[in-house]
Amino acid sequence: MRTITIFLFFTFTIFASAQDVLINGFATLAADSKVYAYSVSDEITNQNSLIAQTVGDENGRFHLKVPVQKTMPLVICTGHARTRIWVDPNQKYTITFLNPDSTITQNGLVQFWESRIECESNVATDALIGLVNNKIAAFISNNTYDYLLLQSNTNKTAVKRIRNKNPESDLVKFSEPQDSTIRAQSKFYESLALFESSITNEFKSVLEKNAFIENYLFCKLSQLKLLTMVSDSYKEMSSRIDISNPAFCEWLGNFAKNYLNPNLKVQQKLKFDSLLQSCTKPEEVIKFLNRDNSYNLELEELIFVTALRNKYYSSEWSTQFVDRLNNLVYNNSNFETSKALSKNLARELSRQVQTEISDFTLIDDKGEKWIFSEQCDRNMYLYFFNSNKASQRDLALLNQLASKYKYDFRIVAIGMQENYEDYTKALQPMKLTNLTTLYGGNDYQIIDNLRIQSVPFAIETNNKMKIAFRYTPLPSEGIQVKWEEILRKNKK
Repeated sequence: MRTITIFLFFTFTIFASAQDVLINGFATLAADSKVYAYSVSDEITNQNSLIAQTVGDENGRFHLKVPVQKTMPLVICTGHARTRIWVDPNQKYTITFLNPDSTITQNGLVQFWESRIECESNVATDALIGLVNNKIAAFISNNTYDYLLLQSNTNKTAVKRIRNKNPESDLVKFSEPQDSTIRAQSKFYESLALFESSITNEFKSVLEKNAFIENYLFCKLSQLKLLTMVSDSYKEMSSRIDISNPAFCEWLGNFAKNYLNPNLKVQQKLKFDSLLQSCTKPEEVIKFLNRDNSYNLELEELIFVTALRNKYYSSEWSTQFVDRLNNLVYNNSNFETSKALSKNLARELSRQVQTEISDFTLIDDKGEKWIFSEQCDRNMYLYFFNSNKASQRDLALLNQLASKYKYDFRIVAIGMQENYEDYTKALQPMKLTNLTTLYGGNDYQIIDNLRIQSVPFAIETNNKMKIAFRYTPLPSEGIQVKWEEILRKNKK
């Protein structure tokens, strides 16, 4: 959820060099804290790469200069907050973090925030995406029942549920489900044709200047056309490939839903399953699924990788099997987009099964640098805390345990308070003489790299920075039991 303002004039000065984007921002969490700008790899895996960073002033104001070659999404992060903005080359933006986004369910430590975004250009992609989405949402709202029926793909249970809930709806007028679908397709197609003509005429000047929005709108309309069964969008989509475009990737997602679950007879299903096990190139599978050999290989590879991702998250296929097929795309494809999406999927899957800690640097209570890799010379227990009572109880217990195990484990407590003053206040009444205490600074990059879902939180590693347990118990959850297990193993 974002509040977006467009200033309809161009009288601003370009402060940045060639392709730089300037972002002036404000967030209470950014006060004396690091602020990061990440690029988004694609709109399927959404893997992030750090491309710029700065530090907010004491009031939470910050300035970022981000190198941008084309229209692209950025994720701006500070503390445990992040927000998203679409930027265009040579533009200047103002972004204000408002509140955590209440329109989505958020259970983790890091949350998406609503933000107000301002730009001095009337062709700003960020605002235009919002305008297009609002127009399409209004169209769907005006054609709700036809849309829901077609979206249900004539699923009888879904149709029955709609009818029961809305006995006066148009669905009741149709005597047969098939009849309902045919009528809905015809009616929806007529409405969609009028809407397409209206919106393209309204946005004509914008579409001529902003290729990204032109493609975005085309892909959004193509998704709706798929419901009418009279669309040639597959052929058209082969010339619209852009994995940074969310509308194109939504279209990919629709095609990928049942791609690797084809409706086959028993013998053909056995051949297909065997082919998945033995194939050496993704095109072997693609050819099998496109018997008429009428397909665009680049587009099919992207659908294939997206379908593999679906198989992983549905737990239908093992990680190893998904990895093997995904690697076939990366190793054999001739298309940069396919290789990029395949690489990003591999990166995403590896993050799901994190086995090693990335190096990080903090400040100890004497103001000296503390580098994880230099300190990791034995089994290490990292305990992340804040100022709540659960953390206080854990710290007191951990200090006692550290006295007993200090020669076997390096035990470190890392404060994740929003500022250093709160960190010192939390430690002041406690005499943690047996622990190394560090200030984590509520740093987004550390939270993200270490995948801290909540605080308090703990990670146990060996002396090679490898994570010891899938879940590391907190002091109050019996970490000493795990430590005794390690010591017994070391004695053997």
